[in-house]
Amino acid sequence: MKKNIKNITLKFLCLCGFVFSLISCKEVSEDGNKPALNVKGDSIIVSFAVDEKAKYVNIFRREVDFFSGEPEYGDPLNIGQVIPKKNQETAFTFEDSLILQNVGYQYRVRYCMDGYYYFSNWSDIKSNNNECKYEDEDDFIPDVDSCYLQYNSETSSLTLKGNCINAIIGGPALIFSYKDKETTVSRVFALPRKEEIVDTEDEKILEEDTPIDLRSLLTSDFFGKNITLEGFIGEDVVKGGPDEDGDGNVDNVDNVYYEKVFWTLPAEIDVKEKVKDKDEYKTVDFIKIEVETADNGHDYSSEGIENPISENINSIDSQITSKEYFVSK
Repeated sequence: MKKNIKNITLKFLCLCGFVFSLISCKEVSEDGNKPALNVKGDSIIVSFAVDEKAKYVNIFRREVDFFSGEPEYGDPLNIGQVIPKKNQETAFTFEDSLILQNVGYQYRVRYCMDGYYYFSNWSDIKSNNNECKYEDEDDFIPDVDSCYLQYNSETSSLTLKGNCINAIIGGPALIFSYKDKETTVSRVFALPRKEEIVDTEDEKILEEDTPIDLRSLLTSDFFGKNITLEGFIGEDVVKGGPDEDGDGNVDNVDNVYYEKVFWTLPAEIDVKEKVKDKDEYKTVDFIKIEVETADNGHDYSSEGIENPISENINSIDSQITSKEYFVSK
């Protein structure tokens, strides 16, 4: 039966023989439920409907080779996220400027609400024939070159070695993931814009020998698990609303209607750890940050203890709205 897009907030019955304890993926079958695309300057503008129950919406893109007969589709990439702040919009637009001239692209969006993911259908194929900002796909992948991250298990920290890295847009961020039953949880964590940056004039650059404290960076669900560094990424966050300045940002938090998050393509970067008593390093496949517990004394608290990282810089409103980057979902 054809479903009306206005009913996108209704929960599906799970077709598989068991129910995931985490977020499940659902496909919205209506043919008309797909983003609309327009070309503007050096970008492709993706327009899609807003649902008042959506905590956030991710934008996926894939390349399409449609010049040689049957179309050939590339792997979907999560290129950004829109987080509604007020129910003042009926539609959102997402400006994708990390594209190449005369290359075919398709887009779909994923709504996160009520513990489920709801996918739209893929859009029509669109290419931008105007002169674009980038000439090659490598131009919007951060160049990590010979860089690696040195892991210190005693301090639960990473240190950039080999060179500095330019994040291309916004600021530097890392993608971490872990396996939870049948699900892979992947999330983008923006690095602090403090003394770790080369200078205040170019906040996109991560300086060599920068220490990254994982305990203050990661959310608590990553503790006590085998986590993997999926890559280095550039992330730009723009706030929108009625009082936007010339750069499209809103300074007054009361007038922020949404936040748009833009991501570059990820660059793989190795994690290495010094071999004990040797002047050499080994590649680290997994990092595990143990949960520290104290068993001395007795609990005399009358209220729950607040999560010490609940106001972490990488959280937007709460852990459920943390920016997620699913590479293979």
